[in-house]
Amino acid sequence: MRLALLAITLTLSACGGGSMVVNADNAATPAEPANAANVAAPAPAPSVKLGDFELNQLIRAFGTEPFWTLDLGPGDMIFTDNAVETPKPEPFYWVAPVVAGDTATYTTKNVAGDPVVLVLTRKDCLEVGEPEDTQPLTAKLTIGTKVRTGCAGPKPKDEPDEEMENTTTP
Repeated sequence: MRLALLAITLTLSACGGGSMVVNADNAATPAEPANAANVAAPAPAPSVKLGDFELNQLIRAFGTEPFWTLDLGPGDMIFTDNAVETPKPEPFYWVAPVVAGDTATYTTKNVAGDPVVLVLTRKDCLEVGEPEDTQPLTAKLTIGTKVRTGCAGPKPKDEPDEEMENTTTP
């Protein structure tokens, strides 16, 4: 009898390629998928576009007078007021945009509970610099009662994502 059980166990383990678990009904079942390659990968995030601009990417909204930046990425919104003596990244609660026509609106709050509204509009924008610095979006950021305007586009690839990696979504 022991020899028969040993033979069955060896046969089952050779066929499945993985660990076997005996459940309450004494039925042998795989403890893990036999082949991890057969496990479906998570589905990619659905595409969200504002005109021809993809919103599911790292985006930087920015303005001058006063100088500010807002880095957006899947799950993160990090605001930095560069007009203060010691700029400090401030996280906002992540929300998905509501897209209507040529605008995308992010309505959220900062950690202090102040209302935050970012409106991105699909209209070319040149805040400063040369025409080749034109960004694909205009930006209007309202924090509480303070309104900032500027431009937005893909976050420059040559800049580190330190701010976004070192913060957590509140």
